[in-house]
Amino acid sequence: MMRATQIQKTEAEYPAQPAQSTRTGIFSDRLSLMLAILAVPFVLSGCPADVTGGFAEAVEVGGALGSNIYTKVAAQSFTLEVIAGAVKSGNKVLYVDITTGLWPFQITTRYWAQGDSKIDLVDVEGKPANFCGTIGDANQVAGASLAGTSGVAAYGGGNSGRYNWTGGEQSKKQYTFTVPNAVANVRVRMWGKACAGANCAEGTYCSVDSFTIRPANFTVASTPTSAATQVAGATYTMTVTAVNSSGATTTNYKGSNVKPSIDASKLKDWTGGAIPGASFSGSLSDAVNGVATGSNFAYTDFGQLTIPAGSIVDNSFSGKSNDIANNNCIAGSSSNTLSGGKYGCNIANQAAASTPRFVPDHYEVNHVFTPACASGAFTYLGQPFGALTLTVEAKNSAGNNMTRLTAGAPSKPTISVAEKNSGTLLGTYTKDGSSGTVPVTLTTPEWPVDGTTGGRYANLSKATLRPAAEVLYDDFALTTTVTDADSRKIEKCNGSTVVATTSCTSAPTKLRYGLLELSDGLGAAGLPAAIRVRALYWNGTAFVQNTADSCTTIENNGNTIASNLVGSTLTGLLSKNDSTMLTNGVGALMIGSQDDKTGSAPIALKLGSSNNNCISATTSGAGTLNALSDHLGSYSCWGSLSKDPSATVSFGTLRTPYIYRSEKF
Repeated sequence: MMRATQIQKTEAEYPAQPAQSTRTGIFSDRLSLMLAILAVPFVLSGCPADVTGGFAEAVEVGGALGSNIYTKVAAQSFTLEVIAGAVKSGNKVLYVDITTGLWPFQITTRYWAQGDSKIDLVDVEGKPANFCGTIGDANQVAGASLAGTSGVAAYGGGNSGRYNWTGGEQSKKQYTFTVPNAVANVRVRMWGKACAGANCAEGTYCSVDSFTIRPANFTVASTPTSAATQVAGATYTMTVTAVNSSGATTTNYKGSNVKPSIDASKLKDWTGGAIPGASFSGSLSDAVNGVATGSNFAYTDFGQLTIPAGSIVDNSFSGKSNDIANNNCIAGSSSNTLSGGKYGCNIANQAAASTPRFVPDHYEVNHVFTPACASGAFTYLGQPFGALTLTVEAKNSAGNNMTRLTAGAPSKPTISVAEKNSGTLLGTYTKDGSSGTVPVTLTTPEWPVDGTTGGRYANLSKATLRPAAEVLYDDFALTTTVTDADSRKIEKCNGSTVVATTSCTSAPTKLRYGLLELSDGLGAAGLPAAIRVRALYWNGTAFVQNTADSCTTIENNGNTIASNLVGSTLTGLLSKNDSTMLTNGVGALMIGSQDDKTGSAPIALKLGSSNNNCISATTSGAGTLNALSDHLGSYSCWGSLSKDPSATVSFGTLRTPYIYRSEKF
C-alpha cells in the first residue's frame, strides 16, 4: 500500500513513462491504492479516477524506468535498483498526492509504495516472451545470494528476499545479487502485497529487460596433458570449461550451439610465431554442464603450442538475452572489469594455455651412393662421388615433414653419422663436428635453421678425402642414428619399411686409394713412343692394377706432358694422341720427337694445374688440363704418393732406314 505524508502541494509525477500492462509492481491494481487510501483517517474523497494500478521495475542503479540491465559475470556481485509506484493517467509515478477536505481546509497527502515484498531472479531462457512465473518456482535462478538493507530475507525459495516496504524508501530500493552460475537469459522478479484491514491486493512482476549472466572465463585442458607428448597429426582431446570469477564450473553453460570456438590464427608455436597454415584442426562440441569437449584436435608439426589468452572465445552466449544487440555489453571484448558500467560481451580464456608437446610419428632415413666411376662401382679417395644422398626426415602421422623441427627447437632429436669399413668404425659426424677418421665429407648433421624447410636434414656434400698414406675401404658404409628422448624411431630405411629402429645403414660402396703408373717409352726418331699408363689401387698389401677403372680420362698435350730436356739431344716432344681413356685400368700416351731427333729425356704427367714432380720437368705448351691431382698420385718419387707420375722416353734410329725393300728381277 502507500505510505501517507501530509503536504500542501499537489501531486508530482515521475517523469512520464508509458504504463505497460505486462509490467506492474507492489501496487497490483486499483484496489491496492484504495486500500492504502482507506487506511488513512479523515478521507473525504475516494481514489482518484486516473490511478489505474501499480508497478515495480528493476534497472541499473540510477537508471530510468524501462532502461536496460547490463550483462553480468557469474560470481561477481551486481547491484540493481527496484522502483515501485503507481500507474496514473497512463504514466508511471513514484507517489500519488491526494487532496481531501473543503477549501480552505484542504489537506494534501502523499502516498509512497508500502507493503510486503519478495524478490528473486527467474531463468526465462526458452520461455514465452512475457513469462514471469511466481517467486520460488522451478524457474528461480538457484544458488544466488542477496544483500540489501537490514530486514531483507535470504535469497531462495518462496520467501526469497522478503522485505516490508515502509514508504521511507520513497519507492526506490537497491538489492545486491551474487549469482555463481551462468544464466543465458534472466529477469528480476518482484512480488508485492498491500492490505487495508482484511482487504489485500498482490501481484508478481518481472523486469522489462532481461539480461545475461555469463561465465567469467574458459579454462583449457588436454588429453594427453600439456606435460606429455602427442604424435603430430594424430588426434587428441581438448576440454574447455566455463568457470565463474571464483574458478568454479558454471554448469548452466550448456545447450545447443552453446560452445566456444578456437581461432587457430592466434596459436603460437615453440618459436612464439604463428603456426603453419592449416596445421591445426579440430572443433568443440556443444557444452554439457559447463564443459565443451573435442576429441578431433590435431597439430601436424613439431613442438608445444601456446594458446594465448583470447584464442578460445564464445561471442554469442550473451546474445541470448539480446544484450549484444541492445549494447548492454562491450562488443568484441571479454573483459571482466567494468568500463562505463559494462563488461565485455564475449567469454574467453583469460590465461594462456599449452597443448601437449608434439613429436614425430617416425623418421625416414635414406642413403644413396653414386660412385664417381659408375661402371666400376668405386670412387677414388679424394674424388667426389657422382652423387651422395643422405637425408633424415621427421614425419607426422600423415607422412609429411615437420617443418618446425629446426636447429633451435627444444627437445629436438639429434642425428649422428658413423663412417665404417667392413663394420669397423672409422669416425663420426655430429652437430658438433667430426671425430676419428672420416674419409667422406658430410654436411653437419643438424636440422635446418629455417622453419619453412625444417624436419629434413639433407647432406649437400659429395667430397671424399685422400689421406697421406694408402688405405683400403672397399666395404665402406654410413650408419645414421637418430637419438630421440621420446623414443620415436626410424621406420623407413633406404626406401624400405623396417621394424622400428634407431639406426639405418647404407649399402656399401668402394673407396680406393689410387695411383697412376707410367712405363718408360721407346720410339724411333720418326715414330712415336707408346707410354703405358696404368691405374693402381691399394688392396691392403700392395698396389695392384685397378681393373675396375674404365672411367679415367688422361689429357695428352703440351700443357700436361712435362719434360726435362737439360743435357738431352731432344729439342722437344710432341703429343700424338689428344687423350686416352683407361680400359680395365690401362691406357697409352703417344709421344713423338720434335724434328725427329734422337735421344732420351725424363717426362712427367701433370695431374693438376701445376707441375708437381720430382724430376724438375715442366710444361711449355697449351691444352686442356687434367683434374686428377686430388685423387691420384704416383710412387715415382721416394717418400711421397702425391707427386705426378714420371718415366723416361727414348728415341733411336732404325738399323736400316728402310722398313720395306723391293727388288726388281
